Amino acid sequence: MESLIKAGSFDGFGYPRQGLLASSESIIDHTLARRREHEMGVMSLFGESEEGPVFDERESILDIEFDKMTRLAFEKEMLGLYISDHPLKGIEGSLKRKTDLNITGLLEEEEGVFRTVGGVISGLDKRWTRAGKLMASFHLEDLAGSIEVMIFPKTMEEHGHKLEDDQIVIIKGRLNEREDSPKLFAQEIEVFIPSDDDVIRPLRVKLPLNDSLEDRIEELKKLFEEHSGEAEVFLEIGPKQVLRLPNEYSVDTSGGLVAELRILLGMNSVVIG
Repeated sequence: MESLIKAGSFDGFGYPRQGLLASSESIIDHTLARRREHEMGVMSLFGESEEGPVFDERESILDIEFDKMTRLAFEKEMLGLYISDHPLKGIEGSLKRKTDLNITGLLEEEEGVFRTVGGVISGLDKRWTRAGKLMASFHLEDLAGSIEVMIFPKTMEEHGHKLEDDQIVIIKGRLNEREDSPKLFAQEIEVFIPSDDDVIRPLRVKLPLNDSLEDRIEELKKLFEEHSGEAEVFLEIGPKQVLRLPNEYSVDTSGGLVAELRILLGMNSVVIG
């Protein structure tokens, strides 16, 4: 049950994972106790059906949730990949400014080049050499791809304490393509800790149902293309329907786009975050 909660299997019920996990043991114990009572013929003062008591005995679930990195780390631990989100979503622009290229671009470079790339550590493996020195290897993942990274003892002595699974890092190293699969031999490692200013928050645009949606969406697409950027765009159509636009319509919210949208749709039609 704990593994299913961490993997997000119960998200569709609307409860936060941390709250559900905190209450799961009590819920299971309570359910088993009621089942045993029912099998023993214990009657409820409030009446019973064939399935058990008819009154609502469900426990309250605390409204608490894991932070994004903890939630995604559990997903990765349970499933082997990120499902609901990615640690780099929202900060890819900031990471890009601190690196030379993404991992897909790195794999197209020539053997022996030194480049700086960033991503998330996955599958960290530390081991001892025959000489009794510590080294490590792991996969560095970004939104475009992944590459195996080798940390040799000299670099390990200086930067080894920065390494842990799901850590976001920036690595400067040399590309090695002489073996079966390309590897990056790391020389410098920096832990990347995004600030609030680094996070690219999504743009949410509210569309009233009484609008001519087809014409309105065409107007919006034109605006989004003129203000192309990295922020995701969500259209809220009426009270319940939310539409996420494809990545080619991601926008730059730091310019005049928000003002233009408010002129077009009203002051309360735009939310960032």
